[in-house]
Amino acid sequence: MINSMMLTFGPLVATYQGFNLKQFNAYGVVLFSMGYYTLSQVAKFIILAILAPLIFPPTEESIYSSDQEMLKAVLSMVEIFVLYYLLS
Repeated sequence: MINSMMLTFGPLVATYQGFNLKQFNAYGVVLFSMGYYTLSQVAKFIILAILAPLIFPPTEESIYSSDQEMLKAVLSMVEIFVLYYLLS
C-alpha cells in the first residue's frame, strides 16, 4: 500500500515542491487526496481478503475461482476511477 501511494503521489509532491506551488496553499487538497486514496486501498484490501473468500469460496479441487478473479478486476476498475477522480 505504501509503494502504490508513493508511486501515485510522489511525482505530484515533487512537482508541487519543484514548481513553487506552495504559494497557492494547496496542502489541504494534497492531504485530502492522500487520505481518500488510503481509505479506498484499505477498503479494497478488506473486500479482497475477507469478503471475497466468504462470498465466493474456492472449491476443494482448485483454489482458483473465476468469480474471485472477476471481483478483483471490478475492484481494480473502481480503483482506477478513484485515482481519476483524485487527480482531476
